Amino acid sequence: MSSTKKHKYSSKASSLAYASLNILLALAVFGTIYVTNSPIFALLLVALGKWRILSVRPRFWAANVLSNLVDIIVGVSFALLIWLSGGYIILQLGLTALHIVWLLFIKQRSKYTYAVIQAGTALFLGLVTLSLTAYSWDSFYFVAIVWVIAYASARHVASRYEGISTNLYAIAAATVCAELGWISYYWMIAYTIPGLAAIKVSQFAIFAVLMGFVAERTARSYHKHGEVRFADIAMPILLTAMTMVVAYIFAVLSGSDAL
Repeated sequence: MSSTKKHKYSSKASSLAYASLNILLALAVFGTIYVTNSPIFALLLVALGKWRILSVRPRFWAANVLSNLVDIIVGVSFALLIWLSGGYIILQLGLTALHIVWLLFIKQRSKYTYAVIQAGTALFLGLVTLSLTAYSWDSFYFVAIVWVIAYASARHVASRYEGISTNLYAIAAATVCAELGWISYYWMIAYTIPGLAAIKVSQFAIFAVLMGFVAERTARSYHKHGEVRFADIAMPILLTAMTMVVAYIFAVLSGSDAL
C-alpha cells in the first residue's frame, strides 16, 4: 500500500472515530439523564469531553478555556435542556439529534459564516437555558452569567477580524447584553412553543440574538467597506424591529401593557 493510500485510509479512520465518539457523547448525555433524571453526570460528561483543554501546560489553560467557551456553553445548554424536557421523550431525542448536528457539522467549521452561527447558537441556547434555570437566582449571578455567555459569543466572532481589540469589542457587547439581562431579570417573558410545553423560549434570548445579529452585520460592513453601509444592515434592523413590534402586540393581547 502506497503512502498516499495509507494517509487517506488513516484520515478516513480518524474521521470515523471522531464522528463515532461525538455521537456516543451525545447519546451518553441523553442516556445518563434518562436513567438518573439528573443533569449531574451529563454535565460531567460534557466536561470530560473537553479534557484536552487541560492537557497542556497550566499557563495555556485560560487561553484554551476562552477558545472553547462557546462549545462548552452549547454542550452545557443541551444537557440542561434535555434534563428540563424530562417526561417528553420525543423532545429529548430531538434535542439529542440537534446536539449531534452541532458536534459533527457545526462545531468544527472554521469559516466566518460558521463562526457567526456558532456564536449565535451559544448566545441563544445559553440565554434560553439560563432563563429557564436561573430566574429565581439573585440578580447578580444571573447578570454575571449573561455577561459570560455574551462575552464568549462576541469574542468568538470578533477574533475573526484582524487589527482590532478583540477583548474590547467582546467586553462592550457583553456589557450591553448584561444590561438587557438585568432588565429582563425583573421583567421575564417567555413563549411556549406549540407542542413543546416543557421548553419555553425567553423573549430576552430572542432579542439578544437579534441585536447581536445587527451588531455583527454592522461590524462586518465597516470592516469590509471602511464604513457602515445602510444596505448591509437594513434587513437585520427591519427584522429586529418587526419582531419587537409583534412581541409588543402579543403582550398587549395577553393583557400586558408593554414588552
